[in-house]
Formats: sequence, C-alpha cells, structure tokens
Amino acid sequence: MNKTLIKVESHNGSLQEEIEPLISNLYYPSESDEKIEYFEIEIIENQEVNIDFLKMALGLTPDKSICEWTVDEFFRPLLKIEDWYEDEEKKWVADSEKLQKLLTEKTENLKVWKVGAIEIPTYLLGVYEKKLVGIKTKLIET
Repeated sequence: MNKTLIKVESHNGSLQEEIEPLISNLYYPSESDEKIEYFEIEIIENQEVNIDFLKMALGLTPDKSICEWTVDEFFRPLLKIEDWYEDEEKKWVADSEKLQKLLTEKTENLKVWKVGAIEIPTYLLGVYEKKLVGIKTKLIET
C-alpha cells in the first residue's frame, strides 16, 4: 500500500550535516563490509514514493527487481554488540543507534529498498524537505 508523502519542516542545519559525521567511518556488514554514504533524491511535493518512482529516479530498467526491507532488518547487524568489541566497534554501534534515531525522527515514510541480487545496492530513505534523504550501501549476498 502506497501512502501520500508529507513534507517535514526544516530544523537548524541540514540533515546531511547531521548524517555525515555518523557514517564517516561506518561500514555495513554483509559478506563484505561496505561503506555507507549519504544519498538524496529530489521529489516534488505529494510525490508518491513507490517502486516505479524509485526505478525512474535511479535510472533502472522496469525489469530490475527491487524489494522493500524493514528499517529494523537494516539496522540489526549494525546494532549487534559482540563480546569482543573494542572502542572502535562500540563507536560504530553508538553511531548506528544515533543514525537510526535521527532518520526515524526527522524523515517521513522511512523505507529500505534493496535493488537486484548478489551485489545489492541498498537505500534507506525517508522524505525530508522535498527530498528522499538517507543513506546507501551495498549488500553482498551470494
């Protein structure tokens, strides 16, 4: 079911400026640890964000498969704490918690989109000030 998007009012500073320090040294764990990067797409007010819109915005062919994933599923490996973690790994978890909270609180309709198979571009995006704003990474699943 698709929902109409709601504009979120601006706060001090840009969301990008808040996100980038949290992801500067953050990698997404899958079969390969992949860099997490800031990402945004311009949208028009009341633009319905669905798979067809995302394919168009990313320049994908209509036959390219995209599936939706929950925000919790995306963050699960980033928030997992292991006994062997040292300060650097603990900082990754803390930054991941802050990132999840920031995106959840400041964006509307936050969703995770996985594109394709094996080497999977993955986008965590929500609506903020006429943009889809969030992060992208790549999952490796063989």
